[in-house]
Amino acid sequence: MKCKICGHAMIEYAQGTYYLEAGKLFSVPFYYCKNCNTFIRKVDMNSIFSHMNAASYTAIKNEEKFYKARINFFKYIYSIVKKHAGSGMANWLDFGSAYGHFIQFLSKENIDTEGIEIAEQVREYARSKGQKIYETIDAVPSDKKYDVISLIDSLYCSDEPVALVRKLFSMNKENGLLVLRITNRNWIAKFKKRILKKEINLALGDATISYSKKSVTLLLENNGYKIVEIKTLEKGKSLPVKTKLFYIITTILHFLSIGLITLTPGLIIVAKKSSTEV
Repeated sequence: MKCKICGHAMIEYAQGTYYLEAGKLFSVPFYYCKNCNTFIRKVDMNSIFSHMNAASYTAIKNEEKFYKARINFFKYIYSIVKKHAGSGMANWLDFGSAYGHFIQFLSKENIDTEGIEIAEQVREYARSKGQKIYETIDAVPSDKKYDVISLIDSLYCSDEPVALVRKLFSMNKENGLLVLRITNRNWIAKFKKRILKKEINLALGDATISYSKKSVTLLLENNGYKIVEIKTLEKGKSLPVKTKLFYIITTILHFLSIGLITLTPGLIIVAKKSSTEV
């Protein structure tokens, strides 16, 4: 199998479970790319759709819990983007918009915001609130162009990241911004396998592709974007005490190493459209 980020040959690294609608579980392989430090879980798009519809973060009963846990984090992401975009944020597209909490906040900031959400329950919930939510990226009108496109914990669900980023590139206005939040847990997966001799499934969550700082940079810069900022600090998250302590320790380590050691569990990346075509 070739890496979908850099094209190098991958090795089969481990097995992990994957769950679908109706509680179905099956085991799938994880592949690892040594060149760009990427894990890929081998699942097809139909399974990804089924999984997303079965996930806890797409259940309507959990809407209030996720609002409280993430609204301040969304505000923090907005503050980062605003620093780079200034007043140039007339419209915004949120890819993987879930319940529409980020859209709700951005609309209050007088930004014309739309979303894309493949999970039916949360998509219909957001639509019931009057939000414009597309079922897929291909459903967005071809003439629509956005100042900002965000993918907050949603890039990982795509099994064809290059095609997705190129599509997003075509939807960004000239000098438009792309903002991503990704997990940064590949080092944890390798530690669990090599040192603790445990399975890596929990470390990588339900990601189809688990990125590293190197691989996400390659993905963006090879497809028309220039990285303008990578944030390791993730303010505003509601976290258990142990997880919060882990964030603090890895953030301090990052700063003490002058950015050479990046072990924080998540990364926020802001990139600018740097060319007119890819």
